[in-house]
Amino acid sequence: MLIALGLEPDHMETTVLSTPAAPDAQPTPASRRHPLAGHLVSRPDLARYWEALAARIDAFDGIDQSSLHDATARLAKLIGVSQPKAARGDSDALAQDAAERFTLDVRSIDQAFRDRLEAAYGRAGTVQLILSLAVYDGIYRMAATGIGSASAIEK
Repeated sequence: MLIALGLEPDHMETTVLSTPAAPDAQPTPASRRHPLAGHLVSRPDLARYWEALAARIDAFDGIDQSSLHDATARLAKLIGVSQPKAARGDSDALAQDAAERFTLDVRSIDQAFRDRLEAAYGRAGTVQLILSLAVYDGIYRMAATGIGSASAIEK
């Protein structure tokens, strides 16, 4: 998030983690409260924490829900996991571009791109989008590698 928001200190070391390959098995059935919490069935405390965090990010009013959905749907597709379908309006290409940059090369979110995000969503919307991408990037990578799922416990 620091890199994406342009707040990374000069002395901060970073590690690049590659996007995992899509899993062979289908994800664990989803939670009734939040579809992606089903990926964390072996850690109910973590699932509840993640659901609360996702709800708080969704409750911000800086960017509309359809744009957040477009961004997280693109992120899910890039990482190779399925995302529940939701009713949407017009596709938000800028939000999808932000998701692609965040997922594939976070350093490509430079000042010029942040300026575009702020012009479209304002400062609060930009922060909400980046927070959302960070949270969903984590849960999707866990889903793609089976971490926290019932199938991972069986292995």
